Amino acid sequence: MSLTMVRTSHELEKEVRDLRDKLSKYEDGQNGSESGVNASQMRSPSTYTPDSGPAPILVAGEAAATTALIPDTAALTTVPSIELPQEMPLVNTSKPKPRTMGSVQLSVQEIDELFRIFFRDYHPHLPFLDPEIHPSAYFESCELLFWAIVSVAARRFQHNPTLLPQLSRHVSDLVWNKVRILPSSKGIVQSLVLLCSWPFPTSSTATDTTYLLSGVMMQIGIQLGLNRPTTPEDFTKFTVNLTPYEYAERVRTWAACCIAAHSVSVGCGLSFSHHMNDWCLGVPVVAAGPSEMHESLKYQLRIEKFHNRVTQALSMNPTDTAGLLPTRERLPLYKVLEQDFYELETQAINISVANKCRLYAARTHLHAFTLFDEADSPGFEDRIIKLYESAYSQIEHVLECDQQGRRVFETYPFYSYQQFVAAPFILLKILSNSHFKRLLDEAAGRKVLNSSISALRRSSVANNDLPGRLSDVLAYFVTLSNPEAFGGTTPSDLSLSVRTRLSHSIVYDSLWIWRRNFGRTLVPQDDPFDVVPQFMDVEDFDHIFGFDASADFFTWPGTTPR
Repeated sequence: MSLTMVRTSHELEKEVRDLRDKLSKYEDGQNGSESGVNASQMRSPSTYTPDSGPAPILVAGEAAATTALIPDTAALTTVPSIELPQEMPLVNTSKPKPRTMGSVQLSVQEIDELFRIFFRDYHPHLPFLDPEIHPSAYFESCELLFWAIVSVAARRFQHNPTLLPQLSRHVSDLVWNKVRILPSSKGIVQSLVLLCSWPFPTSSTATDTTYLLSGVMMQIGIQLGLNRPTTPEDFTKFTVNLTPYEYAERVRTWAACCIAAHSVSVGCGLSFSHHMNDWCLGVPVVAAGPSEMHESLKYQLRIEKFHNRVTQALSMNPTDTAGLLPTRERLPLYKVLEQDFYELETQAINISVANKCRLYAARTHLHAFTLFDEADSPGFEDRIIKLYESAYSQIEHVLECDQQGRRVFETYPFYSYQQFVAAPFILLKILSNSHFKRLLDEAAGRKVLNSSISALRRSSVANNDLPGRLSDVLAYFVTLSNPEAFGGTTPSDLSLSVRTRLSHSIVYDSLWIWRRNFGRTLVPQDDPFDVVPQFMDVEDFDHIFGFDASADFFTWPGTTPR
């Protein structure tokens, strides 16, 4: 018996030595070759991808030998495994080379050009990535992040106008493939930030996935502990010693997450399920140089916190079906929130053009709740005039920036378009009301409205996408021979039927009026406002995420026109 046991022990020791030798040879071979694994491969016990998070280390051909050393797993609840940290350094360890995904083939020169376009035109709106990192390093760290950057830059890529619709199907499939693989990684979160900020075009609010993806993005970020950068070990099974750069990167990524997710919720007129007052959003970044949080991110966080205070204060009434406080209770809150806005405005020192536009949109967000007030409440007329002035100033400032060659409407995030589009509908609603029209400069208001329609057309990426379609609806209302059919004749006619979409209820209420009274008739394609040459049609993006791009943009399943 003892001889058998000794022989078995020797055999086991020999097998262990053999495995160690093989592992050593394998690691030596890996160090001498190009690193990086195809991130599109499904994770398996013998395949580790940089953006797939922890995975057990198993060498090909050794799985059977290793299994012989592991007891029968039927009697175990868990099997110990070796896990690697999720933080993969963004270091370029391979030569630049062409990349292919499905039918999309990009040369090294095209990749370099697309990355230059992204960091020059789009990244300044949400500066949370490192422009010094090479495209190949981004690909090796996270394949989805690489293609997300390419997709954003391809929105107006003149050298290949068909690149964006080609990417839409493959990148969308890659998103869902990566999201369902656990554990996730910081690179996936960063990818979703970009795809929520600059999504693929769609013609329907019902098929707009930005709000859905923003929720997934926030949940993954919390599960990874990005909101707790000082204690990453609480969310892993291994010791994590973050460098100052890695720590700052996690803080920037979480800040960008919150900015994108909350901006999307404001733009959609839907509630935000997370807290913007998390202590992490105010934590100082300890690193110096390029790893510090950009001042633009800091100010965007202040703006989104203001958005959140407005929404929480005015629309969180559990006794009202729309969640709104009674008018008499909102009146004193308006004054308090206006004071908060003035304090936010005093901090606007040397802020970017994009943040200045967001600041104007934040004021419109606050004053838009006036449309829920009772018409006979004290000061109603003054508040409506103030709302008009806020929306007018917002449009005027954005148009002025765009005319200065800032290309605001061509490059700003999709949620900025959503926050902008409420302003011309507010102007149109008030100008179309015969009671308020006599108190305002109608000619100046109509001029700004026409300019905003042209601006929305410039925001359009594909024919018949949401900015293009909403600009057509807005143009139809502007050209009505009887404006009172839209705005009414008395102050009480400004009341909205849609009251559950927060500050964007005006947009959805206007769309219901259009559907109910004017059907599907749109401005002809050769109208004087159509000044934007288009290179693709939204039909090219058909069935992205499994949806039909030709679906009516305001038809929801089970609903009928009111």
